[in-house]
Amino acid sequence: MRSVIYQYKGCGDYELRTVLVENILFWAKLKFSQYIVVPAPSWPKHDEARGFNHVYSIFEQFDLPMVKAIIKTEDRKQSEQSAKGRKLIGKALALVNGKEVTGKKVLLVDDVYTTGSTIKACIALLKKAKPQKIEVLVIARTISKT
Repeated sequence: MRSVIYQYKGCGDYELRTVLVENILFWAKLKFSQYIVVPAPSWPKHDEARGFNHVYSIFEQFDLPMVKAIIKTEDRKQSEQSAKGRKLIGKALALVNGKEVTGKKVLLVDDVYTTGSTIKACIALLKKAKPQKIEVLVIARTISKT
């Protein structure tokens, strides 16, 4: 899975987005049919260099309303941070378009879950907008080697 995500995200192989959700697409469309999708943010210049937003492109296949409710306010790659540094991600995120999630069922999505710092920070921001419910879906989870 690591090599597929690297090929997709790191090498800009856009077509792999379909492979990443093909086994869950039908299930996800049924389970989350009443939700709006909020992608975890990425730095706009990375999206521009890649040619697409990797998280948005994966989950737009669900054909559900998508709201970019959270943005990154600084260029901070979680993969380059120590475990301690990853916990500070909340300082680099901001809630925008909060009214679009108020009272709604929200599906927060991301490509990879490593320490959970990004997801936890996003949940904390989303809660400020008072959604009805928040669920999380990620494509892959990193397993610790300890």
